[in-house]
Amino acid sequence: MYNQTFYFNEESYPAGCIISSSYIYADYRLINQRKTWSQAQSYCREMGGELSTVSGIDDMMRLNEATGVTGVTSEIWIGLKEGGEELWLWSVGKTSSGQGVATYTQWAIPPNSTHHCGSFTEHGEWLSAWCGTELPFICQNGFDVTVVFQNKTWTEAQRYCRSHHLDLVSVLDSTQNLALWDVLSQSDLSAPLYWMGLFRDNWKWSDNSNNSFRYWAPGQPNNDGPCAFLSDNTDDAYCDSKRPETKSIFFSIKPFLAQKKSILMY
Repeated sequence: MYNQTFYFNEESYPAGCIISSSYIYADYRLINQRKTWSQAQSYCREMGGELSTVSGIDDMMRLNEATGVTGVTSEIWIGLKEGGEELWLWSVGKTSSGQGVATYTQWAIPPNSTHHCGSFTEHGEWLSAWCGTELPFICQNGFDVTVVFQNKTWTEAQRYCRSHHLDLVSVLDSTQNLALWDVLSQSDLSAPLYWMGLFRDNWKWSDNSNNSFRYWAPGQPNNDGPCAFLSDNTDDAYCDSKRPETKSIFFSIKPFLAQKKSILMY
């Protein structure tokens, strides 16, 4: 495996820094009652909260720590449910730049309707691709961009980047797109296509946000059902099964996670 890391300064890549810590934090509380997903959602709203939204890797770590402290080992509902319009999204989730929806694109040709992952070409354009295709990929951590010349599927590449960097690279505007293309032209090796952090799905959060963060367990979602629950990662399940919840007051037939309104942290 061959990797090359490049560094952008703010002048050459003004919008390129992906902040690992969201500037908005939710107050999570675990509700250790067994409810269906819809019952958990209603309970959280009656309490003035919402079934939990997981906005990024920091939130995911906080939820895992919180559930570990409570000693609850069952599966826990979160506010993610399948349905609605498919959108192109960025893997990193919510940052100071937005929710993670791909508002800027640079498609070479319109995306194939059967493709759910996006790649970056050696010519600086984008192509949709089957997510199981094995390609080299580009990781990002702040202004550090690392090109990894090891062929992996999109999910494998995402897992690698999250383990060794922050996430697969996001490209939020034309300046970033040009800068990334320039990086690839400087690389000692080259490839026609590289995975970036672009993907498409129709999963939505209970708070109606378009937050793009997903933390699926390997092999998930696998069409077991349209509602998501938290274990060590995230799985899908039949919505009428009963688990606790997390509400953002905390988590809820799965216990569930509830969530109060987010608080700005400066």
